[in-house]
Amino acid sequence: MGQEIKNAKEKISELFNQDKKKAKELDLQNKQGVYLIYKGKSIIYAGKSKNLKERIKNQHISGAKDGKNSIFRKKLHEKYKIQYGKSMKDWIINNLKFSYIYIEDFDLCYLVEALAIIKARKMYGKNLLNKNQ
Repeated sequence: MGQEIKNAKEKISELFNQDKKKAKELDLQNKQGVYLIYKGKSIIYAGKSKNLKERIKNQHISGAKDGKNSIFRKKLHEKYKIQYGKSMKDWIINNLKFSYIYIEDFDLCYLVEALAIIKARKMYGKNLLNKNQ
């Protein structure tokens, strides 16, 4: 267990110390990983996905093709009163930045996401849009 914690701490450090990128600058791959979403200098969401490109670009930024909104988009709508569709996509593109890391190991990915949420919640409190656990 000690090595897993050490690996997770290294990934957390890498994730939190990365340069943040605007939506148009993202060069995502169809790989598993953990990501952070920033509004200004504050983290507003932390998540994981088996496919970062699909989750970030096609679900969070553009909205799902089937019309279902991600939890992140629903929380944006609730907190900032942004309408779904093009208005939300434009708002995300103009106001948010992203950082992410790829993590091949399934269990490590879950651990890093959990630690990222805990760290972000301690740093940014009410600004974090993740569900309370």
